[in-house]
Amino acid sequence: MSNKNKLGQEPAFPSGEIDMETFEPTKDHLGMSKRFYAACKAMQGLCSSELIGITAEQATKRVPRVVKLAYVYADELLKQEEDESI
Repeated sequence: MSNKNKLGQEPAFPSGEIDMETFEPTKDHLGMSKRFYAACKAMQGLCSSELIGITAEQATKRVPRVVKLAYVYADELLKQEEDESI
């Protein structure tokens, strides 16, 4: 993506770590990006239809296409979220 602030790079499930003696935050755990999370969910659905009933050799050839397509779906989802025009 050409945008300086890449779409969906903010954390999907941010959380923090707490010092159990002082109960002060020590550092943030940002976890996976929203884009990666959305792509994983899209890929889960794609795999259930694209890779069912084929050989391992056939799957090996299709997986790169499925991964790219998952990111296409994730990017579109994040664009729609950013537009907020729906």
